Amino acid sequence: MDPAAPRPSAIAVILAPAVLWFGAGLVGGPAFGFDTAVLAVLHPDAPGGWSAAAWYLTWLGDWVVLIPVAAAGAAFLLWRGRWRDAGVLVLTVTAVRVLVGLQKHVAGRARPDVAHYMAETSFSFPSGHAANSAATYLLLALLLTRSRAGPSLALILVLSIGVSRVVLGVHWPSDVIGGWAFGALAVAAADMARAPVRSSAANGESAHSG
Repeated sequence: MDPAAPRPSAIAVILAPAVLWFGAGLVGGPAFGFDTAVLAVLHPDAPGGWSAAAWYLTWLGDWVVLIPVAAAGAAFLLWRGRWRDAGVLVLTVTAVRVLVGLQKHVAGRARPDVAHYMAETSFSFPSGHAANSAATYLLLALLLTRSRAGPSLALILVLSIGVSRVVLGVHWPSDVIGGWAFGALAVAAADMARAPVRSSAANGESAHSG
């Protein structure tokens, strides 16, 4: 087998979020029973309490936080001489942000007709907070940490940010699921793009040790 050819497991990692993203965009919205049921459970009738906590949490998925975090991560990678990884990070988070905006206009899905506890003016699908936080935090965890703790903590943060969007009444659950899936798809693609470099580095180390 060609070492550069993607393995079936890698293809599955790409295919699974792609299918989830497409399905969320296809069936979600006010006519989707899952969306209305989950929104009814998570979205409170009045602000305060859980929604107040969600308001603060959701800012961790806003551009005012994500862009400086990604820039700091890229700067650190450049300082360590990891130019390709820094480029992959910048390209990925930028592409996701642009493509999410395009998707919103193409899908044209209206936001839930409930009280919004945060002002939003764009279309609903996919959730930009979910997609952008997934692309940023998950990719940073893969690039900057070597243990499973980093990606696990990043995943918890990304899931929490996504749930906060439903609590605040500004997204359907399928918007968030679609955003998570699209962000995960971007991270998987970025990691796959780095695979040949990792393989070459590993082979170089093996030859050197031999």
